[in-house]
Amino acid sequence: MRKVKYKVDFSNREIIVKSAMQNDSLTLEIEVLDNGEQVSLADSNIELLWVKPDNFPKKISENITLQNNKIIVNDVDAECTSVSGICNFELTIKKSDKQISTFPLTLKVIQSVINNPSVENTVMKLLEDLIIASNNGENVLVAMDKWAEEHQDLENIADVLSSVKNSVKELSSQIAEKANKNDVANLSSVTPEFISSIDEMIDTTKTYVNITDGYIYLYNSTTSNFEKSSLQYQATGLSDKSVDITKLEEKIQNKFEKETTETDIIGGELSISKYMINGVDSTSKVVEGNSLAYTTNTTYGTYGWIFENIKGKKYQIISTVENVGNISADFNFMKAYKAEISGGVVSLNGDIVGEMVTLDSGVSVTKTYIITSDQDETIYKGIALCIKCNINGATLKLTQTVNEINTVTSISRLKMIADVANVANTLSPEYKKELFNEFFNNWNGAKVLAIGDSLTSAKKWQLKTTELLGCYITTHAKGGKGYIDLIDGENGQDGDYDNETDASGILRPLSVDDVANKKLIIVYAGYNERHMIYGGIGDVYPTNNTLAGKVQYVINSIYSLLEQANNLTCKLLFITPHCVGTYGYVNVDGYGEYPTGTGRTLEGISETIKKIAQYNNIEVLDLWHNSGIGKFTWDIYCAKTPASATAPYPDNVDLVHLNASAGYPHLGTLIANKIKTM
Repeated sequence: MRKVKYKVDFSNREIIVKSAMQNDSLTLEIEVLDNGEQVSLADSNIELLWVKPDNFPKKISENITLQNNKIIVNDVDAECTSVSGICNFELTIKKSDKQISTFPLTLKVIQSVINNPSVENTVMKLLEDLIIASNNGENVLVAMDKWAEEHQDLENIADVLSSVKNSVKELSSQIAEKANKNDVANLSSVTPEFISSIDEMIDTTKTYVNITDGYIYLYNSTTSNFEKSSLQYQATGLSDKSVDITKLEEKIQNKFEKETTETDIIGGELSISKYMINGVDSTSKVVEGNSLAYTTNTTYGTYGWIFENIKGKKYQIISTVENVGNISADFNFMKAYKAEISGGVVSLNGDIVGEMVTLDSGVSVTKTYIITSDQDETIYKGIALCIKCNINGATLKLTQTVNEINTVTSISRLKMIADVANVANTLSPEYKKELFNEFFNNWNGAKVLAIGDSLTSAKKWQLKTTELLGCYITTHAKGGKGYIDLIDGENGQDGDYDNETDASGILRPLSVDDVANKKLIIVYAGYNERHMIYGGIGDVYPTNNTLAGKVQYVINSIYSLLEQANNLTCKLLFITPHCVGTYGYVNVDGYGEYPTGTGRTLEGISETIKKIAQYNNIEVLDLWHNSGIGKFTWDIYCAKTPASATAPYPDNVDLVHLNASAGYPHLGTLIANKIKTM
């Protein structure tokens, strides 16, 4: 029985993805924390609602035990893992019939290879029959000897008996020369060369297996041709590390085709816009955080967080709704679209999502939906999943988390076995990636911390890097910030902060907990340091207020935290800025001088970062020289908006930040490729 462990925190509702094999029986161990502290589960009632990849639900309320702050779910039967793909389940904790909290958890069920091939027994049966006949013949001879001894008076009996014995010996000799059981087994278990047609059989010294029929072909010197034998390769069974696809059921054989299916992989959390849609109000509102308690005051009110609309894109939205008012309320969820992200009214109401929910006062519910945009992103810039409440005066508190869903190609383990065994001749790029992650990737499942400014806080490049490496990336970043704020926090080391980033969006200092158990820390900044004097080796902030001094300060601070976390084996990777185009804050491109007359360029900034990192024996990804982003490719990779735009970012001409279609995936690929070499 496989044990799968989760650690959930009331203060950090991070989506946690674990894995298991198809048809596994499971024991789940779920540790419950609140801001890192153990939560007492005494007198709690626990339920799990399990939803398989085929959307079949299963409620689990039995075989659940509590150990301090741990929930142990024993004997989760194989029915829950019978379908490969993404399983989602909710953990509900109640005390005295009052719901304390729910957690969305995810389990990736990996397809298993189960073979029950039919065995070709024709040759073996023939040998068995021959051996039986031979034994019977020996018995007959013994009987004949006895009979002859008793009837010595009969003429010519000795001659007849001698003739029979000679015939039996000749037959036995022929059988021995043809084959025995071990010979057939050995012949069946050799490793011939696999080909797909008789025309590929060239070497007369070799034995071939034609993968179109699964039979062994032998060279006949008399006819000067390769001829099909009566033996199928591995007809007596499968040897290690080999699979004969002709022995599989047709539905399994089809999985060897290079036509692939789609599977949904949950990406990282999106940066949710602070703008709200309200059916009651004429325009959007700005609110703090990702929660809002709203009281409907007309026939209905709709509200939810806006995020970037990409037609055909899938999003996973986790919505917790709590009735904080005094009256019961009925509500649905509804898709809504806006012409702008940063302002304006609802442009289009879309489909109702899910069934009507009735929520009594003081009760909360968590719903997870996957929605697909069906509207053109050039017309509707924003999309949201909104509450639609028809009750006047109802007060509902909505908390939402939005995740992109990346569609990738899924290649079964059967394909892996087939190609490794040289049954298939070509490897798709998707399959090469899966082979790498499965067998050669030291970063699969690794924990990574990304530190940076707006290019990192968007949490876009992390999706591609995670997809390619299978790692888990945590982000500590905020737009417009330089190296010191990213380490010391916006209010300094001695400032006041909430646990993570407080309601005002103030970035807290980097902590020991941030770097604990990390295999890699990525520092990707420098775009907001263009005004800085370069400085050189030996500079340390604040004594030396130079770019070199700030980079050295970052390195010293991170290693100090790593030492406190007993994690000095963690690797560091610094990333330099790429070549940017013009933008509102610095009205020169990456090639230009800034400030004017100083001789400082973004290339100089990048070279300084590189020099200080390498001086400290830290790896560097040099985007300035090696990203392929520059004046000839800005229109391909950058988040350019119409040249006539005059509004502030993100509605200005922006050749610094990257676009979602090509730019961020390209950056994520570059980072993943660099990490592979570390």
